[in-house]
Formats: sequence, structure tokens, C-alpha cells
Amino acid sequence: DPNWGYPKHRDTRSRDYTIRDNYIGNIPGTVFHIRATSGATLTESRIAGIGQLFREETPNPNLVFKNNFLSTNDPALKDRWVASNQVDVSPQYVSLPSTMKPSGLLEAAPVDAREYAQRFDVTWNPFPSGDARRKEVESLAPLPLKGGKDPFLTADRVRGRRYILVDEWGPYDFRRPILRPVNPTQVAPGGTQRFEILGPRGSWKLVRSTGAVLSAKEGAVPGSVDVTIPAGQTASLDLVLEYRGGETVDYRGITTPRGQPMRFGFEKFMAPIDWDVRFFRWAISEDPADPHASPKDIGQVFQTTPILEKKLDRLDLAGSSLLPGLPADHYAIQASGTFTVPAGEYELDVTTDDGARVSVDGREVIGDAWHYQGPTSYSAVLHLDGSQHRVTVQHFQIDGYAVLKVELKPRK
Repeated sequence: DPNWGYPKHRDTRSRDYTIRDNYIGNIPGTVFHIRATSGATLTESRIAGIGQLFREETPNPNLVFKNNFLSTNDPALKDRWVASNQVDVSPQYVSLPSTMKPSGLLEAAPVDAREYAQRFDVTWNPFPSGDARRKEVESLAPLPLKGGKDPFLTADRVRGRRYILVDEWGPYDFRRPILRPVNPTQVAPGGTQRFEILGPRGSWKLVRSTGAVLSAKEGAVPGSVDVTIPAGQTASLDLVLEYRGGETVDYRGITTPRGQPMRFGFEKFMAPIDWDVRFFRWAISEDPADPHASPKDIGQVFQTTPILEKKLDRLDLAGSSLLPGLPADHYAIQASGTFTVPAGEYELDVTTDDGARVSVDGREVIGDAWHYQGPTSYSAVLHLDGSQHRVTVQHFQIDGYAVLKVELKPRK
């Protein structure tokens, strides 16, 4: 803000940046987003497979874009930039489908494994042999540590952000086979989900499939398989596969020699609940002087007209705004649904940010979560008799990040 004291006495303008010697490729959106910046120079880079080259929200005086090699399918870019850059136009220079959303979550439709691997086959070198700068860089490179490990992945390993994985045992090291859903939050009755089979190179075959149908009974590792879960019923998904191939080391450090079978799989209990979810605006707090106080009379809030109504097959929401159309702060949620599961003892898990309270068949089972907080987990033990039950969840969001996740599972 130019009215603040600091920028009145100091130069805080955005200016004189240089971006050079880069490979920039496979960007479906905008490559350079530049705002209120003077004297920016973008030079000597290779740019290929892009959507939009520039987005300038405000004038950027003395912007320089020169000596770049640009591969594009947009003839207009050649008309504008060929005088100061090398521009090659061809229909083949299009960006590949995105594999991840800006949030870091995987896209719903994963790309082919072979096509994905080709993304990392980047042969362009900013300092090719004979370039004087290459010798300078090599002269500054430190000597390898004696007995040190090479931090770079070998050519046969999967790579990229989507394969930085953490499971219940910690960071996954690809030394054991695993079966994992591409989008864990989408695994539910009534659809087909893509599962990846990761681990040392080898093969797999199906041993047991309970609660779902697989698109194949055998295949290669790494690979994938489609899993179809019938709709409208409680499902205990239990998938067991057998791996044969290279040596494996499990999460306990136990080694299975090369060629010996090793079983692995995936299991999940799913109790479908058809949620009726209503969102409300609120502004009254217990203490108006405290912006982080909880709503004063949530009953009154839920008597107002909803700002949004949704039917959801799962209550698993997170983000700065839980759904499109919601404000970023000061709203409340009331969700209710019915479910039927076999008689037994169950655990109801709720993760909330900010406050939440839960009732089952009119009896409050989680009531100590009604306050301002970061993402926090709560649970309640339920003794269910096999009949139909109704669950009601109330939630309020004050500001910042928001979470509301409800999961029912058998108690172990």
C-alpha cells in the first residue's frame, strides 16, 4: 500500500527481474503471469507445449522477450515474437493433459503410464557441450562424498510429484508392491475407480476380490487396474493380489527373495450415506470483540434461508472454500443422512476445522468439538443394532482453511 510509511521512503516497486536459461514445457495454462513490473527480461529459454504465453493484468513497462526458442501451435505467437526469437509453429506442439490439480490432488482421469513417463524425457540441455558456461558450472561442482548415495532416480523408476507418496507406514520407497487408488476420496460404492499397482518390476495376479469387480485378473508391475464397486449397498472392499518379480523389502524391513510370491492389497469399509447438506451464512458470535468466537445461536442460523444446498454421497470436504459458491469464512453447515449397517460396534470419525457436533438418532455423540481450531479429529463408539439410523452433523467455519470429514467404520 503506497500510503504505508515504508514504501513512502523506500523503493518497493517490482522491477528488473531476469529469467534466463530455462526449459519451460507442458503448461496448459499461462506461462508468465506478470503484474506491475518494469524492466523484466525473459531470455535464452526453450518454451514448448503451452497454453497462453503471457498474462499481463497491468502495464509492464520495458518488458523484454528475446533470444528464446518457442515451439507453439499458435501462429499468432510467431507473428508477434519471431523478430526477436526463434519460433517454430506446428499442430503437434500442444500441452499434454494435466496429471495434477493446482492443489496437488491427482486429476480424475490419469494419463497413460507410458505417456506420463515421456514427460520426464527432457533432452534439451541449457549448457550443451562446447558452451563456455558448461565448463564454469562443472568447475564449481563439489566432489562426491566418499560412500555417499546417488540421490537421482534411475531411468526405470517412476518420478514426478504424483509419486511422492506417504502411507500409514511413512514415505513409500517402491521396494514393496502396493495397490493404491489414484483418487482415494473417490473410492465409494457406485462407480469404477482406477487403482495403481506400484513396486519393483514384476507381475501380479488376483487372489481374492470381495465387494468389487476388477477389470483384469493379472498384469504387470508397475501398472494399473480398474475396480468397479456396486452401488447402493454397504461394502467391505477386500482386494488381495500376489506379486512375483524382484526382491522386495516390506515396511518392517523383512526381505522376500527374488521370484518368491508376496501378497498385498487394499481394504476399506464403506457405508453409503446420502447426505442432504445445507450451507448458511452467519455473523453473530459469542463475543463480538473476538473474531474467532463461535456462533452465538446456531439454532437461529439454521432457521435462515440456505445460501447453498447440495446432495452428496460422502461428507469429505476441505479447502479455503469447501465448495464453489461458498464464502471463505463465517458460514455454517447442517448435514443429515440415513444409513443401515450390520449389527455391531462401530467408530464414527470426524475431522473438523473449525467446529462440529454430531448426533445419531437424536443423541449427541460428539459435542466437544464446537470451537475454533485447526483440522482436528474426534471419534465416538456406536453400538448399532442393524436397523436404519439417522446421523446429523452441524459445522461452522470462522476463517482460514476449512475441513469437514465424516467416516463410519467397524471397530477393530
